[in-house]
Amino acid sequence: MPVGCYTVAMDAQDVEGRLREIELKLEIGKQWRQERREHVEAARKRRNFHSIIGRVFALALAYPFIALFLWFIDTPRPWVHALTPAITIFMFTLVGPLIQTALRKYARENHEEKKEDTAGLG
Repeated sequence: MPVGCYTVAMDAQDVEGRLREIELKLEIGKQWRQERREHVEAARKRRNFHSIIGRVFALALAYPFIALFLWFIDTPRPWVHALTPAITIFMFTLVGPLIQTALRKYARENHEEKKEDTAGLG
């Protein structure tokens, strides 16, 4: 039976075979997505662990340098006064990613609103 400029000549077996191929591709896609989700989740856990180690390492490096600087400029009790900026650096490394995520979310929402505003103009 002609459809447009093509002829459709598929019997029931061809249709069933094509449906099986499509179902197989869908099943393979589902398996791949599940494996990818598991991989991403494992990477997030590793990244979180390494980011905590990195933050502690940054604190351990910042504190002596700040204390030495305060000692060179003759601040009284530089080792005690170095705690405040070192802890501030540590706290910012904890809060920084949260601020970054919030700014990205805000920018994405703002971008989506602009897309909706100009949807009919194209």
